[in-house]
Amino acid sequence: MSNKVIETIKSRVSCREYSAKKVSIKKLEMILEAGKSAPSACNRQIADITAVRKSSNILKIRELSKCLMNRDVMYGASTIVLVHAPREDAFCAQDCSCIIENMMIAATALKIDSCWINQFDELLNANEAKSLEDH
Repeated sequence: MSNKVIETIKSRVSCREYSAKKVSIKKLEMILEAGKSAPSACNRQIADITAVRKSSNILKIRELSKCLMNRDVMYGASTIVLVHAPREDAFCAQDCSCIIENMMIAATALKIDSCWINQFDELLNANEAKSLEDH
């Protein structure tokens, strides 16, 4: 028996090379909405989702990555989505993981490549990241 959702999940792969083409606002909104629809502990929905599309901020994040990690861990992506929750919350990792997975499956369904990057915590907590005010 074939199921479109199961096939989408099974076809998702991590992309490590992106084109310069931006994700359309309509598709990005659909992906973000999928993230907002993820389950969370006690249905508190405390995680935030931030889409970074401004070229100058993308460049800052990429340069910060090169400086601190010695490589571009965003692989040239033109849109970066950050998922974050209060560090002291007992379920922040689980809640954020559910959001990310929903968004990656939605992106795959929309024929948009994605990759889960774990280095953001280290990158965005660095002093050099404090200048990333305008998303």
